[in-house]
Order: sequence, then structure tokens, then C-alpha cells
Amino acid sequence: MEYEKIRTDVLIIGGGGAGVRAAIEADNLGVSVTLLSKGIISRCGLTPMAGYSYQAAFGHSNPADNPQVHFEDTVREGRRLGDENLIQCLTEEAMERAL
Repeated sequence: MEYEKIRTDVLIIGGGGAGVRAAIEADNLGVSVTLLSKGIISRCGLTPMAGYSYQAAFGHSNPADNPQVHFEDTVREGRRLGDENLIQCLTEEAMERAL
């Protein structure tokens, strides 16, 4: 079996939304970027499962729908694998950034 060696400044593993966004940002910084994906870029992994909407706890229809509940739901549904500091930031700022 032959292997090809590739030199790169940044190696991104995962072609979902976060990986693609990281590749774009690294490219904007002028470094060499290589992105590895197990399937079609932005069409495999978890990104398509997340749906095509923006989630924010506005509480319009239910006052119990708030950033803390959004945080707890996101941590639980992510099987506690996510960075809880980042999830906290996401859920607290989601409403402001949606406007």
C-alpha cells in the first residue's frame, strides 16, 4: 500500500459545519489547511441532524423555555460530551445574536 505525505499547517478532522468554518477561518489567516471528512463536506456527521434552524430560548410560548433549560437540554442531548463553558455561552447569547 502506498501512502502520500501531505504537509499542512492546520489539519481539521471533520467536515461538518464546525470543521468547515474552522477551515475557512484558518485559510483567511493565510495558513495551509487540510480538511479530512468521512463523507460529503457539510452533509455527513452531526451537522445535518441538527436541522436547518436556529435555536434560542425566547420563551414566547412557554416562560419555562429559558437559557438554563436550553443549556441543560443541549448538555443532555449531547451526552455530556460538549464543552459546558461553550454551551453556556451559546445558550446565554443565542437570543441576543438572533436579533
